[in-house]
Amino acid sequence: MNLTTLKKGFFITFAAYMLIGMHYFQHNGGGSGLHLPFNAIGWMFISTLIGIGLWQSTSQAKLVYSRMSLMFIAATIVMLIPVLYADPIVAGLSYTRLFALIGGLLFFIALQQLQLNQQQRLTLLYLILGAVFVEALFSLVQYYLLPVNNTVGYQKIANRPYGIFQQPNVSASFLTTGIALALYLLTQTKLDEKSKRLFCYVTTFMAVIPVVLLQSRTGYLSLFIAPLLMLPWAWLQLRESDQSKKLFIWLACLVIAAVIGAYSLETADKVARSAAALTDPGARVPIYLHGFNMWLEKPLLGWGYGSFEVAYLNSYSEALSQGLALPGSPENLDHPHNELIYWGIEGGLVALAGIALLVIGFLRIIVKQPVWQALALLGLVFPLVLHSQTEYPFYHAVVHWLVFLTLVWYIASRYGNTKSIAFNYTFLLRTLALLIPLVTSVFMVTTLHTNKLLTQYERSDRSDITPLTKVVNPVAWITRLEFNAMMYRLQIAMYNNDIAELNNYIDWAAEISQQTPRANIYINWVRVLTKLGKNAEAKVLLQRTALLYPRNKLVQRFAASQADNTQP
Repeated sequence: MNLTTLKKGFFITFAAYMLIGMHYFQHNGGGSGLHLPFNAIGWMFISTLIGIGLWQSTSQAKLVYSRMSLMFIAATIVMLIPVLYADPIVAGLSYTRLFALIGGLLFFIALQQLQLNQQQRLTLLYLILGAVFVEALFSLVQYYLLPVNNTVGYQKIANRPYGIFQQPNVSASFLTTGIALALYLLTQTKLDEKSKRLFCYVTTFMAVIPVVLLQSRTGYLSLFIAPLLMLPWAWLQLRESDQSKKLFIWLACLVIAAVIGAYSLETADKVARSAAALTDPGARVPIYLHGFNMWLEKPLLGWGYGSFEVAYLNSYSEALSQGLALPGSPENLDHPHNELIYWGIEGGLVALAGIALLVIGFLRIIVKQPVWQALALLGLVFPLVLHSQTEYPFYHAVVHWLVFLTLVWYIASRYGNTKSIAFNYTFLLRTLALLIPLVTSVFMVTTLHTNKLLTQYERSDRSDITPLTKVVNPVAWITRLEFNAMMYRLQIAMYNNDIAELNNYIDWAAEISQQTPRANIYINWVRVLTKLGKNAEAKVLLQRTALLYPRNKLVQRFAASQADNTQP
């Protein structure tokens, strides 16, 4: 490939992320977003890619755009509108996802500025396939080779090989995207590109085995439907060039790997999920039904950005107590496991209109293609789209967001048209090209430092709060840090009967329960009220707590102990 220095930098950064950076492991307390260290690493790489793309625009004194990028810009603007009328108490909880949306837009625009030819575009796809290969290898090592007590904290007893992702469904959608991508790339190889074909075969074989072992319903659906959408077009493409045997080899790799995975499950001493568990829809049914009802209550403007967790908890518990909701929804639900319902509840039709613009922009490209090719292109993004409607993969792993955007960009660039306009304001773009990676990297490095300190504290007996005093950047962890600090202060206040500090805890609990309510916060709140002799208030709050958390065993035990204490 004949590349400029900037383009070389882009490819090297993209390759470093796909083959090394995204697989970074650091012990953590779980969660999503920046609570997972590999996501902080991911944003460092993505911000660098954005910087390179913006600088490329200044070096050619023009901005490259397409109808898809214009739709993306319009969609982003529309989806930011609900911020203007969001409740300031909870609005901050939505900022990280909105920054991720804007970051995704900038990455998409940066890709377009490179004006890559088809061979170069395919190279990016092969690098994504390389990431899938590494994750598949990681997953196979986890399942077949890691001992019970291992340094990476892999749960050998459950034994669902999730690679770096710490969540089986997230791993499954990444691997199945790679399987679909391998089939697509197979149709793009030339007769003399034997090594590329072999890479597609090997990656497919290695990825299918862990997808079967993961026992992910989303993964199984994607493994079946994505290739099904792509096979007719792949057959036509390969038959035209007398390479149809490549398709049979690929299918053989898929089938043999599936058999090996199934055999491994069949002969395992213990499997994570039974056949009955795989067919049980679980908590999603009550979540979806009540989530849809919430949207119907406020369809136009929604409940407000950042309000989902507290609004859902209050609304669902009230409906459940009146027999108007199905039981089974989990507590502490911060996402309804469906991206459309999530944006619909928080942003109403306004936010959904933004998503509709993105979908329309993409489908305008798809519908212009022959029917089998259109289905194949849909198959390429199907695993990630499906997963976004059953969970929240773009929050769990930023690499899913990056891969999805890269695939959409590839389809828009390969099968759509791009235009350009002169742009001579180089100072602004070059300043952003330098500042975005610099500020992002500093923020993410300090976030990783905070993660290390917080994990160290939470895995100790929590008697020494010194690690938390060394935190430099609390932003991503502010709620967890506050919770740990307030628990530490509460223990001392209860022991010393510090009235001022106990009242301070009440004020904090009242505030935090409007943003991130938790059962143990309410329990401690009741304990403090009782300690202060405010028994009537404590009784009312305990009743409220039991209403909000009807299935929480800790709440049930605490309520029983309080009842015993009040008996004569």
